Amino acid sequence: MTRNVDGFGVPHYDAVRDRWSGTPPLPDGGELLLDLLARDRDATDLGNIVEARPGAVLVPGGAGDVEVMVAWCARRGIPVRARGERHSVGGQGLTAGGLHIDMRALRSIRAVGPEGIAVEAGVTLRQVVEAAWARGLRLASGPTGYLRLSVGGVLSVGGISNLPAAGSIADSVSELELVTATGERVRCGRTERPELFREVLGGLGRRGVIVSAVLDVVPAPARVRGWVLDYDSATSTRALVEDVRTLIAEGRTDEVSVRFAQPDVRTYRLHLASYYDAAPPDAPAVLDGLSGAVSAEHDADYLAHVTAVDPLYDQALEAGWDAVHKPWTDLFLPDGSFVDFAEAAMTVLRDRDVSPMAYGLWFPHRRDRFGTSLRLPEGGELVWLWDLLLDSTGMPRPKQWLGEMLRQCGRFADLAVSMGGMVYPIGAPASRARRHWPASEGPAPENGVFGDGPLLPAPRPRG
Repeated sequence: MTRNVDGFGVPHYDAVRDRWSGTPPLPDGGELLLDLLARDRDATDLGNIVEARPGAVLVPGGAGDVEVMVAWCARRGIPVRARGERHSVGGQGLTAGGLHIDMRALRSIRAVGPEGIAVEAGVTLRQVVEAAWARGLRLASGPTGYLRLSVGGVLSVGGISNLPAAGSIADSVSELELVTATGERVRCGRTERPELFREVLGGLGRRGVIVSAVLDVVPAPARVRGWVLDYDSATSTRALVEDVRTLIAEGRTDEVSVRFAQPDVRTYRLHLASYYDAAPPDAPAVLDGLSGAVSAEHDADYLAHVTAVDPLYDQALEAGWDAVHKPWTDLFLPDGSFVDFAEAAMTVLRDRDVSPMAYGLWFPHRRDRFGTSLRLPEGGELVWLWDLLLDSTGMPRPKQWLGEMLRQCGRFADLAVSMGGMVYPIGAPASRARRHWPASEGPAPENGVFGDGPLLPAPRPRG
């Protein structure tokens, strides 16, 4: 079905409709939206920094609709972007005049068992976690902190959890179904078309649209015991990093991450969590020798623990957080230069630029646990993801502030690259991610339908 109406629901003719005339029937009963309201709703992402109105929005009824529309666009040179929960902030999933595919329509969980959980690409990690938990299972990779992200979107960028021994979420996938740039639906996996499989995972959409995946699972723990330790960023950054290295090297705990936020941006909070079934972990065995001061402790069942962040986001969205600017910076750093980078970044960051909704994150990971899908900084046993998730909530001059913060994003990225790091392209403006993300140097797609994946520089800044 094709719909092309104005704001009052009255059919009308325009140049957009002319360009999209002759589209093929959709075999799975989906809908192709051409009306201005639908296209405007799909013209930006969570960042509210970049705007690019698509020419059409496909709401697929199944993978067959994706297949025929990608093939049709390929023959006409029309760019295509698959969009899930729109959680990127730099216009990575946008294309002006092209086709946006609303992958949220593909929400089927096909199978759950010890061999894996098979899902369509629009299923969220929250749905995956809940379905696995109901069978006594969890994602082998661990989930991301915020779970309302689509499986397809996460696998396209890699996905990072707070399990330092688990690699990326993309490393815990056994099989994919995708639609290539020519409109061919294929399967690939660890043993079937392994080269294509590796190129798709963390490939930023360059090789095709992921329409389904099988994710690895392991038995879930019954409960989680956690601790928060505080460190002064002005005097204890190096001590904190040494503590993290010790925790990971000795395998003392399952989850390790660091956060900083208002009301005290200058205090780093080390979050640790250990899984257990019967006897809880011995706190002294986990915390022995650490230099931070314990400020909180908690114990919860596994599902409550891994879904704890979602309500905070939900409350923010209800308060209008989805409409503010979000100049996020996401960078990978090698272990050897991480302390120097973190200390330098804190000297530049101004407390007044960190809103009550903003925060920073560190995710340390064992480098040897990553597969070949993500290209990471060389050197050292650990690789660190450094995130600074700023937003314009409460800023007196949000447009001026946004410009300053985007320039700061660029300086952070340049500093990281000078220290052997690279941009993780979920937040930085697409043009800078193009310069720094090595995946953009990977194999070209079969034709130009996907351009450079989400790094196509078609979107323009808002405002």
